[in-house]
Amino acid sequence: MFATRFGSFLRNLFCSKRVEADLDQEVQCHLELLIAENISMGMNGAEAERAARMELGGIEQVKEQVREVQAGNWLRSVAADCRYGLRQIRKNPGFAAVVILTLALGIGATTAIFSVVYGVLLRPLPYKNANRIMAVQEVGSNGRPTPLADPNFDDFRDQNRTFEAIAKYHENVASISGAWQPTRSEVSAVSPDFLKVFEVQPVLGRDFTASDAKKGAERTVLVGYGYWKTHLGAAQDLSQAHLKIDGAVYAVIGVIPAEFRFPADVDLWIPTDLDGESSSRTSHNYEAVGRLRDGVTVQQANSDISTIARHIHESSSEQNDYLLKDGTAVPLQKSITGGARPALLVLLFAVGFLLLVACANVANLLLAQAAARGQELAIRTAIGAMRRRLVRQFVTEAFLLSLAGGALGVVGAVWGVKLRGWGTPPMGTTSSCS
Repeated sequence: MFATRFGSFLRNLFCSKRVEADLDQEVQCHLELLIAENISMGMNGAEAERAARMELGGIEQVKEQVREVQAGNWLRSVAADCRYGLRQIRKNPGFAAVVILTLALGIGATTAIFSVVYGVLLRPLPYKNANRIMAVQEVGSNGRPTPLADPNFDDFRDQNRTFEAIAKYHENVASISGAWQPTRSEVSAVSPDFLKVFEVQPVLGRDFTASDAKKGAERTVLVGYGYWKTHLGAAQDLSQAHLKIDGAVYAVIGVIPAEFRFPADVDLWIPTDLDGESSSRTSHNYEAVGRLRDGVTVQQANSDISTIARHIHESSSEQNDYLLKDGTAVPLQKSITGGARPALLVLLFAVGFLLLVACANVANLLLAQAAARGQELAIRTAIGAMRRRLVRQFVTEAFLLSLAGGALGVVGAVWGVKLRGWGTPPMGTTSSCS
């Protein structure tokens, strides 16, 4: 049964001319039988043929009904609709251009802005269990988050009960020499638990230890994978690799995985506190990140840090406007993108409305075009075209125009995103958020 139907499908699909010839012959034979039957009933030739055609209901109508039920014919009829639609587009290039450009503008703008919103607000950060990584900040007298002072960070690190690890960091541009060629590169000073927060291990060598971040310790540096390949020749033996960073010599002890980028654009990581910590609680020098313990919620961590901060404020001898008033822990992604979120959402709503306006304008254009083709529709109906076939033809033409407009819009969106450099959140650049 299946083989028979499949064979019929292939025959109708690939032998369309033969199928049409057979259909013509079959309908003609049926008409001749009706004529012969009418003649046998006493009608003359002209009357018999007229009565037979009336009973048959129109040769083209009968053929159309047969085609509708033939296996494989739907695919050929869709292809025919597409060819006819393309001819209509070529016949009215101005109309087609307006529709395509209108759709391209709406789709391109919406796609570009959504790409930005997804890249900045929706795409998870590229770290293991990134939703467990928090930004830890002081809250100043103005109620806004600020970087941490050294003693305050130490208290957060030592007294909290909700974090597996907390690390501080800051970055700056430094002059690097000792590699194949000198460079000006981003260098980040980090405390020893920095990689533990992100659950990252060096692909070569070792991580920082607590002894690396003490005053007077031998200076060590971790290098990014790209820097290691480009400037250190991908050397497997790091024991002889040394870099001079702003005049001080550092021993290379490890290579960071290529996919890890935090803070943004950093190529080298060095330990903090090599010259000792600042004892002031009002000198805000560092950002901080932490990884939550299993089972701990953001609210619990925030309450924990806030309790420690309020205790610092109540017991500190440095009572001035620069002393922290509270502390906060928020998801790292929110900390990075919080300032951009409202503007991006408003922009996304605006371009979404623009897309709706574009679709409404295109719909009006298509209705006007359909009204102008009234004579064509009347003729096609008269020769046997059914209503659903006419509707399908207009849907096919609208699909072809939408396809062209969508393709042009996507190309414009990709070009726009690349040109503006949008779509990637500024990793490691924190912004204040409530």
